[in-house]
Amino acid sequence: MHVHRLAWRSLKTRITLFSLAIFLISIWSLTFYASQMLRADLEQLSSEQQFASVSLLAAQIDSQLTERLDALQTVASSIEPNLLNDPRRLQRFLQGLPLLHKLFNAGTFATGLDGIATASLPVSLERVGVSYLDRDYIANTLQSGTATIGQAIMGRQLKVPALAMAVPIRDPQGRVIGALAGVINLDQSSFLDRITANHYGKTGGYSVVARAHRQIVTATDKSQMLQVLPALGSNPMLDRAIAGEEGTAIYTTNKGVEALGSVKGIPVANWYLLAALPIAEAFAPIQSMQQRLLLATLALTLVAAFLGWWTLSRQLAPILAAAQSLASRTQASQQLQPLAVTSNDEIGILIRAFNRLLATLGQREEALIESEFRWKFAIEGSGDGVWDLNIQTHTSSYSERWKRMFGYADTDTLPTYQQWLERIHPDDQQHTAASLQTHLEGKSAVYLAEFRLRNKDGRYTWIRSRGMLVSRSADGQPLRLIGTHTDISAQKQAEEKLLLAASVFTHAHEGIMIIADDGRIIDANEAVTRITGYPRDELLGQNPRLFSSGRHSKAFYNNLFRELLKKGYWHGEIWNRRKDGEVFASMQTISVLRDEHGHIHQYTSLFSDVTERKVMEEQVRKLAFFDALTQLPNRRLLDDRLSQALLASTRSGRYGALLFLDLDNFKPLNDTHGHAVGDLLLIEVATRLKRCVREMDTVARFGGDEFVLILRDLTCDLPTSKVQAELVAAKICGALAAPYQLISPHAAPIEHHCSASIGVALFIDHQADQDDILIWADKAMYAAKEGGRNQIRFYTPQPETPR
Repeated sequence: MHVHRLAWRSLKTRITLFSLAIFLISIWSLTFYASQMLRADLEQLSSEQQFASVSLLAAQIDSQLTERLDALQTVASSIEPNLLNDPRRLQRFLQGLPLLHKLFNAGTFATGLDGIATASLPVSLERVGVSYLDRDYIANTLQSGTATIGQAIMGRQLKVPALAMAVPIRDPQGRVIGALAGVINLDQSSFLDRITANHYGKTGGYSVVARAHRQIVTATDKSQMLQVLPALGSNPMLDRAIAGEEGTAIYTTNKGVEALGSVKGIPVANWYLLAALPIAEAFAPIQSMQQRLLLATLALTLVAAFLGWWTLSRQLAPILAAAQSLASRTQASQQLQPLAVTSNDEIGILIRAFNRLLATLGQREEALIESEFRWKFAIEGSGDGVWDLNIQTHTSSYSERWKRMFGYADTDTLPTYQQWLERIHPDDQQHTAASLQTHLEGKSAVYLAEFRLRNKDGRYTWIRSRGMLVSRSADGQPLRLIGTHTDISAQKQAEEKLLLAASVFTHAHEGIMIIADDGRIIDANEAVTRITGYPRDELLGQNPRLFSSGRHSKAFYNNLFRELLKKGYWHGEIWNRRKDGEVFASMQTISVLRDEHGHIHQYTSLFSDVTERKVMEEQVRKLAFFDALTQLPNRRLLDDRLSQALLASTRSGRYGALLFLDLDNFKPLNDTHGHAVGDLLLIEVATRLKRCVREMDTVARFGGDEFVLILRDLTCDLPTSKVQAELVAAKICGALAAPYQLISPHAAPIEHHCSASIGVALFIDHQADQDDILIWADKAMYAAKEGGRNQIRFYTPQPETPR
């Protein structure tokens, strides 16, 4: 072992470098973070201080401008119309106001509505007679009547940069009759010079900018006075300041210098004050501090690296000595002896543990031999047949269990390797040979294959063959293969049964669910999803109550479960609900599956959707008991309802009434307009009749244009019951007499008027059978027709004519 060659890969070197790397990453990350945070804090502090200074100065400028406008306004309010019209008096008036001379270093002047100066101070500037209507401060003041601070320009008379402002002169009625203007010479000392004459810091300065004209009014750098700012979009920071934004930001000046700029507005003039300080000067203290911090971090890094290397060298010295000792003993083929323990720390514990490991190596070798014996015993005891194949000589040997498995006696000649391959079923030979070849080529750790092998008597047995190559030649050729054969015939039969059951489960047309003993659905086939609309994933773990339609009572389910436990199955019809809420009828069979101890293990539920069959049955029932045209009960159902009415009358002692109704003049409508229109009339008549009676009463179509109504539970008194029946009959006559709008899809709408003749027969108990009651009502109806139609007649057993 070349220890010195591995110095750079030694544990000491790696721990030192790793520890140093962690330290360096941590300390440099902390330094970078602290530097950035400190820089950010100082930048924020500098920005706030600069903005505070600019705000104070901007407020002073705003105050000075306001003071001058107020002074002009005070003077203008003292100028009356006759004074304005007298230039000499006005001149003397202005000369007597020393305050204006103090506030406006370039003098003041007054104009009329025509913008021509009529009086001016000082006189030497010769403003009198000059029109100033082209100046924005005069024009705006005269037009709008408001005080105006004009654009800084080259003075017409001064010939120097000047700033002027004006206020309106009004008559007693408040009308504007002139303007009073004050002018400030920007080249001479003024209140603005007290700000712009000083630098901000060492190299910074101020600028006063008019937002409306994008113009520098005055600046520390006098060469910038009256300059226009770059076009919109050239400098985003200046664009934001023009738009009215205030604050501090880093921007690039028109000279290409990066600077920290603070902007504060001057509201009275719509100006702003800009203080700009070059970044190099603004952040010079921050850069100096960062340099000192980096130097301190570098010094700390060098000290940490030295101390780390020295400490690890001392701590790892024992383990390095142990490694050198082991290397020397291994190279000399010496018997391994316990290593010397020189410390009681973790390294000493490691060496002691290694010595204990050496002491147990002999014990493990003995255990390995014993384990090999137990392995052979376990294989024989498992029932597997062991085979041993010599690939070079093509000879093989087999265990006793293998011989018994395939029907060979000890004296029989056993199959050779080639014969063994030939005994594999023809359908299995290809994949078995491929699996064996893959293992012999070293591409798989274990040889594993399942195939059918022919016994001595010619029968085939399903086996699982496992094997492992145990030796190779010097050139890598396989020499010996050892493995086992396991009889899996029973397993294959069980798999075939499972496959058959799974196929039936999957492809069955009926829905099949497997339910655990606690009521959870644990499996469902595709038919369940098709019938119920629930995906299989949503059903698993749910209770079959999920399908409850609400149509069955709790007692129904209790009886179902009781019969299921008693018989082991239940078969019947249940109304269930699909996922979309649709209720459907299912024919269902539920069975109980029990384990060998008789305990319930699972339930199976097999069901099919019989809704269509139920619908067809209902349709057949309707065809049998209801009229196809009007959907009213037909003659058969009428007989049943009349029978029930008679039984109810017997129980209650109350009268019932049967009304026999025939439409008047129905045949002419049929003959004139056809049966389709006649059918429309019959349908509308059926609708109106149902509206005239109670829910418990019956309206039936007797045939053609004849209808029968059964009124139940009238009263126990005959006269009163007769009155009730007559009221219903009258209500029917009124309803049927209303005009009919018969609209056929293939003809123009027809308005039809119709009446009906009604015969009424009262009945109670069993004084007559059903046929008699129908005959009574029929006779009464014919009496109504003979009486002029659209009549109501009652049948009475007396010989007189029914009325």
